[in-house]
Amino acid sequence: MLVGAYKCFGRKSEASMGVCLMQAGSYFVSEQEEMAAKWQMVEDYKKITARLVTLQEEMKRVAQEWIELGRVLQSPNGILFDIQKQQITATNKLSNAKVADVRSSRVNWESLTKLVSDYQESLKRKDELGSRLKELGANFEPYISGHSG
Repeated sequence: MLVGAYKCFGRKSEASMGVCLMQAGSYFVSEQEEMAAKWQMVEDYKKITARLVTLQEEMKRVAQEWIELGRVLQSPNGILFDIQKQQITATNKLSNAKVADVRSSRVNWESLTKLVSDYQESLKRKDELGSRLKELGANFEPYISGHSG
């Protein structure tokens, strides 16, 4: 197959390992090498999609804790606060029901910015891989979604 200039779709470290798809020009690669490169892109897309799910779940947990704590802080009457080194638990004095529970790791600015940054970078990576898969014109969706056929 006659192909040419590299079109890298992997991470920078992958590009140095030769995980690049060749396009029109004057360089020969086998169909098997091209399919292996495409398959690697599909695998990378699946991994980044799973990573995004994990990051979104963590962001939801952080948000839920902050929402609960915010409600308690807005109306602290009737609330008993149990303040520990790594956690604050708020309990309704009358019902003894826990109404908020926040760990110290949830208010660490570095942790929060890393979580949001990782999410943004992963989303950007997923979009880039998705665009490149569409450019290939083949139907990789069954492989990406985990369904066969």
